[in-house]
Amino acid sequence: MPPPPVNEDGISFSVEPSINHDESVSTCDEIAYTFHLRNTNCLDKTIASLRDTLPNGMVWIVADSIALDNFNNSSNPDLVINYEGADNNILVISNLIIPAGQTIDLRGKVKFKDDAAEGNYETRGTIRYEQIVSGVPTNKLWNSVCAFDLHPYTNEYVTLGEQLDNLSVAVSTSRPNYVENNEITVTYVITNSNTMTITDMNLIVNYDAGFKYTASSFTNTSATPGTASADESGNEGCFTISGFSLATGTTTITFKLKAPATPVQELDDGGSPISIGGGRYQIESLDLASESYSDMDDACVQQAIYWYGEKSLPYVMRQNLIINQHISTHFPR
Repeated sequence: MPPPPVNEDGISFSVEPSINHDESVSTCDEIAYTFHLRNTNCLDKTIASLRDTLPNGMVWIVADSIALDNFNNSSNPDLVINYEGADNNILVISNLIIPAGQTIDLRGKVKFKDDAAEGNYETRGTIRYEQIVSGVPTNKLWNSVCAFDLHPYTNEYVTLGEQLDNLSVAVSTSRPNYVENNEITVTYVITNSNTMTITDMNLIVNYDAGFKYTASSFTNTSATPGTASADESGNEGCFTISGFSLATGTTTITFKLKAPATPVQELDDGGSPISIGGGRYQIESLDLASESYSDMDDACVQQAIYWYGEKSLPYVMRQNLIINQHISTHFPR
């Protein structure tokens, strides 16, 4: 975006959204606004007020407040930031000082209300400052208009404007390591903190070659548990659960993997086994790489619901213990 023109008072002011004027967004998207203020004068300039009123259907995200770039708080001891209107749709910043020859950028975020409708949205930023005319101070008002077409994504699943929380996933195993032929139970506890049920969920778990999924070991506490399958034909195994749902609260998923009878040796960059001395070699750990996401026909859900995590279980060499037992027999004389 080119810098805004400077007016006769040596001040420039503009409002810039984080989207293009012809860009469509979803109702769950947050839009950042940046107010650019530049003072080309040799003296500081005081902006009595900066005011921006959002159109119906949009509100300022008060929790994020306003961030200021290129800004020295010590030069603005009387700065006041307020949100007005029944829905916090009006931003008012008072007593802002722009130092001589400097630029200040103020950034805030907005979102859609629950009843936002598709259409054109326009916001108008206004600054008011003192102008000296023939030695007499008068109030000067300057507007900067920012207009663009927004097309809120309407769907049957999510209330317009709803901000979804991502999933919380805890992964655990029945033991911290493994040996040959071990059967290991893998547990995923997934927490959905949203008020809506997330459907069409997928969980994909990739694991090292040699480990095998134990048939029929899959369990899911979900009312819609989904379908489980395992593909171990490639260089690594892949266990997939598709089509399950996550109601509000926690859902627990478990399945079992069996370790190989012959551990897989870890190779160096040249493809040779890594020796650890004494005729022994480094053994590969059990590495689990997991991701979970939703295939709901809903842009807001697909944007918010995604998780990826990794977990590793090292190999522990079996120890053959030899116990020598000495038995003494005493006979009476």
